Amino acid sequence: MESRTFSVEEIVGNLDSNTYYILAPAGLGDTYFICAYFRALGEFLESNLDFNLGVKDSKNMESSSILDSNLGSKDSKITLILQKNQGVIAELFDIKSYIIANNLRRWKIGKVIESKCVLSPQKGKILPFHFHHLKRMDCMKETLQSSYLALFQAIFKLPLDSKMAKPKKLNLDSNIIESILQDSKLDSKKLENIESFLAKSCIFYLPQANSISSILPCIFEAEIEILTQKGYVIFVNSTQKIYTHKNAINVDLSLRDAVALSSRVTQVRGIRSGLFDLIAANSKTFVYYPSSHDLGLYSLESNLLASAQNCKEVLYSSVIKGFENVSKTLPFRFYQAIFLSRLKGVKSTLLLPISLAKIYFRNKNIIESKSFESCKITQSYEYKLCENLVKIYQNPLHIFTLIFNYRKIKQRKKIKEMIKDSINL
Repeated sequence: MESRTFSVEEIVGNLDSNTYYILAPAGLGDTYFICAYFRALGEFLESNLDFNLGVKDSKNMESSSILDSNLGSKDSKITLILQKNQGVIAELFDIKSYIIANNLRRWKIGKVIESKCVLSPQKGKILPFHFHHLKRMDCMKETLQSSYLALFQAIFKLPLDSKMAKPKKLNLDSNIIESILQDSKLDSKKLENIESFLAKSCIFYLPQANSISSILPCIFEAEIEILTQKGYVIFVNSTQKIYTHKNAINVDLSLRDAVALSSRVTQVRGIRSGLFDLIAANSKTFVYYPSSHDLGLYSLESNLLASAQNCKEVLYSSVIKGFENVSKTLPFRFYQAIFLSRLKGVKSTLLLPISLAKIYFRNKNIIESKSFESCKITQSYEYKLCENLVKIYQNPLHIFTLIFNYRKIKQRKKIKEMIKDSINL
């Protein structure tokens, strides 16, 4: 259960003059590192500043007075300020001294809170833990080619031997899973021992991300079909239409339930996202990365978030040969805009052509390398369709050519059929 929430205005108006406040203003992964290093950070700062960490005996957040709550607990000298729904990350590390800001917009700190922000720890003030707010862009430029962990350590000047705490497993509400399984009309015998069923027969699929593009629909569709043929039951943590499949069960779990479920299933698969930071230590994972740059920076293994035996990390190029070249072409950028679009209905019909026009005019002068021609997916239905759409933006009269040739284009294999043999389960 998350602690009681407060508005930013309530928090700023009731800061305790004896407490250091650390704000986690960014995504799940950033907040995970802050919590994982919470004790190490306190020990380090304690040797440089005169205060103690104290995370075990924080007062209960249910007090009727804000000043009597965790905003100014005598037992806690450091208090985290977390975004709504991120209290589960503190729970993973048994951190009690935190409060939830229910109207804190991700990445943005309004004028109300800026008046109380500082660039170094100061009692009664708020320290935003992100390189953007700390004006440490130099660190990002110097260490971004290494790993996100190295970047984090450099920004906050943590000793290289500082140890991250290990997250615990969260209890899973069996009623939620039982309800999902019953709704999916599975054999009732499979429900007799839910924990055993999850561990042996279930895959949890995480197709969406914020920091990078969500997983390619062609990979998602191909994997769902292969996995179900092997007898697995697949839960997809998404309600987006592009990530629905007749052989999968779509779920819309809270962050806490998603983390709890991840440690119980056979495997968690999907595109690299901040949620993988939270689950990697206690789950078996199979993670896709669009580029070698993303893998180098965000690798779960390199960032000490997962062990090699429990984590497999692969590039798109292992499934789609030549992906890093073909992904830079205009037709493929059109493909991503069309098939990864979250727009629906009339809104999609009206806005998608505008989005494609923006992509075309921003990239029309790019000289494409011949090397992308070796990629098989350039012969797929989706790619050929997008090639013709690009030509329409070059010359609107080409729409008649597309109409005339569409039947032949439609007969081509879809990308998912072309990549199935390359998928390594």
